[in-house]
Amino acid sequence: MSRSAPAPSTPSSIRNSVPSAGGLLRNTPEYRDLVTRHEEFHREVAQIASMINHGKYGAARRAIDLNSNFRKASQAIANAITALDRIQPIAIAS
Repeated sequence: MSRSAPAPSTPSSIRNSVPSAGGLLRNTPEYRDLVTRHEEFHREVAQIASMINHGKYGAARRAIDLNSNFRKASQAIANAITALDRIQPIAIAS
């Protein structure tokens, strides 16, 4: 029996865990970018999980190679977190 991981349409784990200084960060382009990148990351992970669930281990290994979409999505989410972290003191001070 194969199971596929559903990709969440709205990443509530990020939306609800970012300290938002009264919601100020949620209105920033940096926050919206993080949410978008998180959704993209989950789509890539869901594809890899599906490959594994269907016994396509070689394809799953290739899907996490250095130049893969998964690696690019991982780096993009790290960059988005860094960008949000950079503006957090600014949003709180506003």
